[in-house]
Amino acid sequence: MRIRCGCAFVLLLLASVTGPAWSAPLIDLGGESFRKGTRAVEVDAAYIYPLRFSEDEFYQGALSASYYIADDVAVGVEVSGYFVDQPNDDAVALGGGLLLRWHFLQADRYTLFVDGGFGVSIADTEVPEGGTHFNYTPKGGGGATFRLGDDVHLVGGLRFFHQSNANIHGREQNPSFDGAQYYVGVVFTL
Repeated sequence: MRIRCGCAFVLLLLASVTGPAWSAPLIDLGGESFRKGTRAVEVDAAYIYPLRFSEDEFYQGALSASYYIADDVAVGVEVSGYFVDQPNDDAVALGGGLLLRWHFLQADRYTLFVDGGFGVSIADTEVPEGGTHFNYTPKGGGGATFRLGDDVHLVGGLRFFHQSNANIHGREQNPSFDGAQYYVGVVFTL
């Protein structure tokens, strides 16, 4: 059920952002950073704090590549590495996924955006403990960019991060994780 809801959300978001009403920012204060056809590479680091039902803490490093399919609307792919600090057995995981981003406010030196994504992860041990090695990782939230140079931007934000295996091995083996993902990084536009 969660997989279908996550996929439906991604498809609905993709369909809505490609329409003509989303081809420009909601608020345009003169910025020109993320126009249609722009390519971007982002490197960031994140700390994911548990919100409920878990004591796990995630530390993430990510590399993503994006393409702006419309002014201020990007579709990207992301590869992530995680270290998961768990009560008994710490874990290392590798993840990948898709990310959609919309810069709804575009100013000369900064933007504000919302983004969301859906991915998967595979770990060397069960994450969370009592779960499985394989999990789905939907996330969504908001953030900001600040232009440091012509093609370099500081980026940061906060997302809701969820991890579970969507009951593929039954409810007993699906202790989900919900967390607040705080991230900061650098975006290079090409």
